Amino acid sequence: MNQIIFKRILVLFIFIPLGMLAIENKKVIQLLTDLNESREDSIKFEILMNISEVYLSTEPNKAIHYCQLAREKALKIGFWKYKVDANILSSELYKILNLMDSSAIFADRAIQFCDTNNLKYTGRAYYQKGRVLRNMNDIEPAMKMYEKSIRYLKPLGETEYLGNAYNSKAIVFNMMAQNDSAIHYYIESHKIFTLLGDSTGIAKALLNTGNIYSDLKENKKAMEFYQEAYRFVKKEDLRIRAFVLNSIGLIYGRINENDSALNYYDRAIDIYRKMGILEEAGFYLYLNKAYVYESLQQYDKSMETYQKALSIGNHTKNVNFIFKAKFNIAFLYANRYNNIDTALKIYESILQLARDYKMTDNELEAYTNLYQTYAGIGDYKSAYNYQTKYITLFDSIYNLRKTEAINELEIKYNIEKKQASILALKNETLEKDILIKKKNAERNLTLSTSIAIIIILLLLFLISRQKVKKEKELKEKEIARLKLETKALAAKALVDGQEEERKRIAIELHDGLGVLLSTVKMQFTNFIDKNPKSSELLQKATGILDMASLDVRRISHNMMPGILTKLGLVEAIEDLFDEINVSENINAELLVNGWADRLPENVEIMIYRIIQEMVNNTLKHAEANQISLVLNLQPNILHIQYSDNGKGFEPKDKEGKQTLGLQSIKSRVQFIGGEMAVESGPGKGTTFILHLPV
Repeated sequence: MNQIIFKRILVLFIFIPLGMLAIENKKVIQLLTDLNESREDSIKFEILMNISEVYLSTEPNKAIHYCQLAREKALKIGFWKYKVDANILSSELYKILNLMDSSAIFADRAIQFCDTNNLKYTGRAYYQKGRVLRNMNDIEPAMKMYEKSIRYLKPLGETEYLGNAYNSKAIVFNMMAQNDSAIHYYIESHKIFTLLGDSTGIAKALLNTGNIYSDLKENKKAMEFYQEAYRFVKKEDLRIRAFVLNSIGLIYGRINENDSALNYYDRAIDIYRKMGILEEAGFYLYLNKAYVYESLQQYDKSMETYQKALSIGNHTKNVNFIFKAKFNIAFLYANRYNNIDTALKIYESILQLARDYKMTDNELEAYTNLYQTYAGIGDYKSAYNYQTKYITLFDSIYNLRKTEAINELEIKYNIEKKQASILALKNETLEKDILIKKKNAERNLTLSTSIAIIIILLLLFLISRQKVKKEKELKEKEIARLKLETKALAAKALVDGQEEERKRIAIELHDGLGVLLSTVKMQFTNFIDKNPKSSELLQKATGILDMASLDVRRISHNMMPGILTKLGLVEAIEDLFDEINVSENINAELLVNGWADRLPENVEIMIYRIIQEMVNNTLKHAEANQISLVLNLQPNILHIQYSDNGKGFEPKDKEGKQTLGLQSIKSRVQFIGGEMAVESGPGKGTTFILHLPV
């Protein structure tokens, strides 16, 4: 049977404690001794507040007693700061005991007693009211309170109070499912607490960040934050320790490690029992523990634990607790014990309770469970009866809200109608004044019209003049742009022409003069073979021819490497680096990523020239023994990183100088629309970083 129940939602409750003081029993005894010996009311007030804060984390009921005495003392003294402190602490204590109405009353009193010129106290009071409203699920009012609190606290700098306010604001964003904003404020809170060395604050921020990941069902991430939070919890911070244990238990329950879940729930329950607040604060622990027992099919233990949760609801008179516990108990009777009669009686009691408290959502929920339960046992008449009541109530709620909206509009209409009537009376009174003023207006009309015409003509003249000026500026900009484009095209044509001429000369040197020198060498070799007596002189001549051939080949290669035009850029650079590794005392390394097809020939030539110039600079000036070149080709862009381990230089010293090598590299990079950065320093080598469009 499908039931709509509350038990399927595991509840992660969040706690933002005030600073809890770890004071042993002997310290409490000493404080009580000081209280009896003191004669000044202000000192007695401070002692009473200290005692209350000691018991806050361990025995809240005792804390309330001493806090009440402190409030009475503050009223007697009449100092507003004492009144604010006592009422904030009272609000916190009643909040711990889930007595939210009382907590809200004391928070309001704290705000009323504040001197708004005092940023710290006013910020703290609004912060406490926000926490109370949040626990009452009044989300928007809570957010407004936190924002007011932050406005007062922020000018004071990074304080514990501001960290708590950021943390609480993050909790509200989390409740509103605005996780990005929540994480942002948790991070801000964590920064402040870390700066202050506040381990309790750090634990709170980590705990609540874990709650976000728990809501997102990222169990592993949530567990990491919970365990880290537990590491920061102080030994005396019993309440926050219980919250962390409960949160870890929830994660274990979610991943079906039920024994671990029960262990952590029991540890949290033991803490509440030692604090003496299990009957006030243990509701959700029992509810979650009962759910684990139910998933283990240990229904008797589950029922017993749900009954404990119900007992807490009755003890605290928290109607929401009672509803949640009873819905789960009824579900257990109906679906696990098959005890339909008992389940129906509980649903009927829920229905009556919902009517008494006029909680229509729970009344609808009760009707749903009743008609589904009756339908499940085949009593369709009763099922139909409760379904009809559900529909009737649902429609009445809709009609009520509709009527309220209509009434609101009608009230607004009547207000506007009344205002219109008042305006009509005013208009009647004004008509006489208008008639009197009409003649004066007519008399001034001519003058005003003349002035207006003059102003309009003047404006038209100014607008026309501005328009002409703007059009002239646009034309000048267009002419300048065309000149730049023409200059760029001319430069491109010049560079392309130079490269073509280099290519032509290189081919002629290689295929013409190179071949001719090789032929002459062959002739000399033949002549030596036929005339051995002249061999020494001829061999010297042959050596000179070899040197001439090598020079021709080198010049041809520098002007336009044949491998560049035939096989492409990468192979040409590899050939260049091979020559360096053979002929120089330098180790040159090349790393290529993302290379597939060749680039356009003119682009490859330009990039090769840039790399060739960087290599020449290293060979001539750097005194390096290591060169590294990384080519990383991505869509539409080539990233180049060239570096050597030479003596380096100071880039700023080169900025104003016309160093040919750097200027050549820079002009070529600019020519193809790229970007270049140079990183160097004396003794640090040199690195060129280029981003070139391809």
